[in-house]
Amino acid sequence: RGGGGPPLAATPPLRPPPPAPTPRIGSYPFTTTSPNLGVVELPNERLAVIADVPGLIEGAHAGQGLGHEFLRHVERTRVLVGVVDGDAANPIGEWDVVADELRLHDATLLDRPMPLTVTKLDLPRVAERWPDIRAELEGRGERPIGVSAHDGSGLDELRLALAEALADADAIATREEERGEVLVHRFDPLDQGWEIVAEADGLRVRGRRVEEAANRTNFEVDESRERFERLLERLGIEAELRRMGAGEGTTVRIGQVELEWADAE
Repeated sequence: RGGGGPPLAATPPLRPPPPAPTPRIGSYPFTTTSPNLGVVELPNERLAVIADVPGLIEGAHAGQGLGHEFLRHVERTRVLVGVVDGDAANPIGEWDVVADELRLHDATLLDRPMPLTVTKLDLPRVAERWPDIRAELEGRGERPIGVSAHDGSGLDELRLALAEALADADAIATREEERGEVLVHRFDPLDQGWEIVAEADGLRVRGRRVEEAANRTNFEVDESRERFERLLERLGIEAELRRMGAGEGTTVRIGQVELEWADAE
């Protein structure tokens, strides 16, 4: 079957399922397999530990899936810095993929202070498109910072933004402490987990995270469908579906979506 996700496809009435997807293989902009830690000096002689987590972007961008080991590192941070590749074919689209993966893992991650940077402004083609990228991101309420690691442009502005973001994180923590807020965890095995149950005419996957992902996926678009397939593979759902007998023509229901299994040739 190759290295792609489970061959699921939406099946409108009287329409045959599309062919099984083939894996897309290409060069990787990031190859680091574990987070790198460093220290950045901020204004007022403050130091901050920075964790570079390129595997998160690699998983979303290159189609290899996001290992939970990377997302666990992200969960430990107080501030996130979004990195948009200014030289990508579709910089904002690639950032949307990363943000979507964060949201699927834990929607509260996107509530944390998060400066957004656009890289490689030293390249003339990136500098030329930067005003349009900035305008689109500002239209979404973001305050993007254009940077270049090559010539150092924008890095002072980024340091200031990091200092402000850390101050915001401190203020949030102080307010919560003053209010005496207590976080109560109510155990729900299907909140982040999942289960598969057999039905008379197929299989049903249950679980808040995977059901929300299915309901938000446009199965008529290859990239969207393949992203969902990779999620099933990463969570182990594909393997369990196969173990429970999913094969050619099996109906698989997830949330409001009904899919038909089509084994790759």
